[in-house]
Amino acid sequence: MPTELADCTSIAGGEDLTLAVESNGIVKLWGSLEEDSENSIDPQYEVPQDLGRCIAVSVGSLHNIALSMDGTVRVWGWDTHGQCEVPTDLGLCKAVVAGDLHCVALRTDGTVRAWGCNYSGECDPPDGLGRCIAIAAGHSHTVALGADGTVRAWGAGTTNTSGYPNYGQCKVPTDLGPCLAVAAGEYHSIALCADGTVRAWGLNDSGQCNVPADLGPCTAIAAGWNHSIAIQR
Repeated sequence: MPTELADCTSIAGGEDLTLAVESNGIVKLWGSLEEDSENSIDPQYEVPQDLGRCIAVSVGSLHNIALSMDGTVRVWGWDTHGQCEVPTDLGLCKAVVAGDLHCVALRTDGTVRAWGCNYSGECDPPDGLGRCIAIAAGHSHTVALGADGTVRAWGAGTTNTSGYPNYGQCKVPTDLGPCLAVAAGEYHSIALCADGTVRAWGLNDSGQCNVPADLGPCTAIAAGWNHSIAIQR
């Protein structure tokens, strides 16, 4: 962690790098700072000099995404699947997340846009999605929380044409009920229900979907690649 790091308002972590947004909107990055064969810094590990002040960041597998204070979106890193090519008609946004090789943005009007790798339909929001208030992205799936508290998920497991595994990460439980937040790991999804309970579904090879029986009501959730986190009240 940089010794000169100021108070922060947003953070995000990847496999071997961390992003933080300081209270003044400046984005800081630290981690392995890998170099390529020509001894140049990997483009994912350098914050663009013209990035400006931001309010949120997220880290993908080969790219980073940032939401500027003015609502515009920037992406940098390796552009292997078009994940760094922000749509010109995206408009102003209020949230952004990075999947493995795709990006998702929640526009100020509540609509969801996604771009980048779309082998499993992770960039294709379903018809009738409606206005959303939160988004999350896993390896090859996307999750959205509707304004009415309903959870929708799409990608691997719904249009699995790429060979990406279907572990039920997009199969939202029918008895889920209204929710307050969503998160996504590699191949699993999590929801924070309105009553404070936590639900998880999808790949469970490391127990990431086994919510502790004594967890109690929670106020926030997060997902790592193969684990889940919750903050109790």
